[in-house]
Amino acid sequence: MLRPIRTQHGGKDVVLVCLHWRTFPAALAEIAQEQGVTPDQIRAKKILGEDGYQRYLIWERICGQMEMKSEVCLKCEHANTMEQRDYLPCLVSLDGKRVIPSTDLPTMDALPRHRGHRSIHQGGVRRRGTRER
Repeated sequence: MLRPIRTQHGGKDVVLVCLHWRTFPAALAEIAQEQGVTPDQIRAKKILGEDGYQRYLIWERICGQMEMKSEVCLKCEHANTMEQRDYLPCLVSLDGKRVIPSTDLPTMDALPRHRGHRSIHQGGVRRRGTRER
């Protein structure tokens, strides 16, 4: 998994996140690095299937990085900054044209939840089907 890094972009500190952070680097590349062998040798041993090898080829063509580096990733079209837009955490492309709300479960669990439409001005209002406590 590519871990986000802190770097400078446009004169301000940003958190740089890869759009493919969950799938890059490929599992085959990680296994090859741990065992000190080439991905082709691992493919020959059939540790991972053909789909794992294809993921490796895609990762190698698109990225090839085992960890994020600001000098490489700031030039990549898959690099995003983590920003808050309309009170939601979003991945924003470096040119600012693409904004993707980050709605995965860990992020959504961290957000504050709103309970109904009650305001502080409706002090004694009860919702239907609830008991007084």
